[in-house]
Amino acid sequence: MLNQLLQTDMAGTYKIIERNWEGNGDTRWFMKFFFNEKLGHCRGTGVVQLINDEWKIAHYALTMLVPNSIAADIGSQTQQADNKESFNKK
Repeated sequence: MLNQLLQTDMAGTYKIIERNWEGNGDTRWFMKFFFNEKLGHCRGTGVVQLINDEWKIAHYALTMLVPNSIAADIGSQTQQADNKESFNKK
């Protein structure tokens, strides 16, 4: 299951820093902090469900952790990139 969570379009080296699981029964949720050589420090959160004796990913979200000292610059760059992307054009 972990291999599925780490196979993304931005594949590279991932170093798990911390991982926490919660829940019981057929549904569990998790949070993990990790370092990626391309993205830096990240947080992944998700939900898995036990279906037919196999854990399936129901939801997964990846968050890039941005230090406060550069957050405004990253926000500006994100807005500039968003303005160029077709999904923002009507």
